Amino acid sequence: MTPQTLQAAHWLLSHGDRRANPIVPTIRRQFGLTAVQAIDAIREANRLRASEHKE
Repeated sequence: MTPQTLQAAHWLLSHGDRRANPIVPTIRRQFGLTAVQAIDAIREANRLRASEHKE
C-alpha cells in the first residue's frame, strides 16, 4: 500500500459523512491515486473502522 493510499484511507475515516460523493473520483483527484489504489484506500478505511469498533 502506498503512502498516498494510506493517507486517503485516514482521510476517509476522519471525514465521515462530510465527504463528497462519488468518493472514488474525489480521492483519486485529491490524493493522485489510480482507481485500484482508491478502492484499496476504501477497503483500508473500512478495515480500520471495523477494528475501531472491536476495541
